[in-house]
Amino acid sequence: MAITFFFYGVLSDPETLAKVLAMDTPPTLVRANIRDYEIQLQGMHTTLVRGSPGCGSVVRGAAFELRSARDQERLEAYEALHYVVADCTIEFEDGREVEGKTFVSKLKVGEEIRIPRDEGGLNLKGCQTQ
Repeated sequence: MAITFFFYGVLSDPETLAKVLAMDTPPTLVRANIRDYEIQLQGMHTTLVRGSPGCGSVVRGAAFELRSARDQERLEAYEALHYVVADCTIEFEDGREVEGKTFVSKLKVGEEIRIPRDEGGLNLKGCQTQ
């Protein structure tokens, strides 16, 4: 069964997503939204947090259908330090909706994100092909 992920920040950039997923070419992402989540500033970084149920807040971003379970493992390794996988309903511009996944912050309000970077500016240590 295919899993569609919603991305709103760095991973909504096709070049970055291609690096994380070890793809030869950047993927095609589809514009999408999710509701009842909010973007919150934690330190100098934006993070996705759950809003109040039924609050109606909308986060705009992009969706991508993963190719394999290994893709999800790579994404989780990349985001594991500060995020957890959460269920969401992804809404596409054409009115379609799918049940999907996204990453939400596991930090407490006020905590700052500290992202380790390698020399290339992108931490892919947990994402390398084995």
